[in-house]
Amino acid sequence: MAHKFDIRYTDQVALVTLNNIKSDVESLHKVFQIVSDEGICVDMISQTAPLNNSVNVSFTINDSDTAKVIAIIYKFKEVFATLTTQILSNNTKVLISGEFMRNEFGVATHVLSVLAKAQIPISLITTAETEISLLVTEENALRVKQVMEELNQ
Repeated sequence: MAHKFDIRYTDQVALVTLNNIKSDVESLHKVFQIVSDEGICVDMISQTAPLNNSVNVSFTINDSDTAKVIAIIYKFKEVFATLTTQILSNNTKVLISGEFMRNEFGVATHVLSVLAKAQIPISLITTAETEISLLVTEENALRVKQVMEELNQ
């Protein structure tokens, strides 16, 4: 890649996954209304494609809000009877951005190649026109910071 990426890191991120949510927008609204009512800020959001009328939704929050999410799990279960949850704390968000990404192909391939070469697992990935957000465990954060330098060479 001939362009330079802007790479930023956010530590102390928790990943919340809610499995078996009904696959309609009202259900998603209910999930995020419950979270919002508790004053919890959400960053990355990822939803799976619908399967048998249900989806899984993952989102990130600050680690300091983990106790709040644990305290409201029962509210989710009141709305979604077959819900299962997973909360993983101690992650780092890696935000890779560049205006050039809007019209260039192969950017995600290049980023994933660098991570694959270093055998660094990704817990969550979301993208936008000019951004790729990755979530990695904090134990892998230092390695990620080292290999991300390779992106800008």
